Amino acid sequence: MKSFLSRLCFLCVLWDHYVLSVYCWRYLHALSSHIFVVDPLQGTNEVEDSRKAGHRFGQYFKMRRNRLGKEDWVNIKWKPGKITHTFQEDVTSCGVFVMQMAKMTVMEFPKMSQSFQIDSSKESLKNQRRLMAEEILMASVSKDEFCSFCGNKNLPAGDDVWIQCGNCTRCHIFVVDPLQVPNEVEDSRKAGHRFEQYFKMHRKRLG
Repeated sequence: MKSFLSRLCFLCVLWDHYVLSVYCWRYLHALSSHIFVVDPLQGTNEVEDSRKAGHRFGQYFKMRRNRLGKEDWVNIKWKPGKITHTFQEDVTSCGVFVMQMAKMTVMEFPKMSQSFQIDSSKESLKNQRRLMAEEILMASVSKDEFCSFCGNKNLPAGDDVWIQCGNCTRCHIFVVDPLQVPNEVEDSRKAGHRFEQYFKMHRKRLG
């Protein structure tokens, strides 16, 4: 377990706090030495969860120092905090809530967020999903320009869909024109040929 934790990486935001979210919002505010675990689903003891998370993050930063020689945040004594917030009313909207909590946190930084007020109505959540999808797509770059894993730009010429990067050998399947009217039989034939190529490369590489 310690070996696994020592290899973990966390998203650094604005150099003064770290965030990690899996179903709930975990937020480390280094300026005040506070840690918050904010669960959009009712029924959890967030202060106790924050205390436990602070202890585990403390272990992580010590292991990171021992393994990588990084001293930052090693001596911080994390204090559990609590942020008031609205709750989701279903079991499928945790992602929307966590993303909105993250957005509010970044918008208010370096101040600590005191509350997260998120509209839990179905219509509002539907709109939030659409807006988040639009923002992600607008901020992203075309996969046709380079390999998303290693940054290789030496892509095959022409309209052929490439299935594997020649540099890092990761598998990629790119859509040439998503607006074309699909020909299912022809598309299936092409897909079969490309997968056959991939499995041959996979066998050659891994045996």
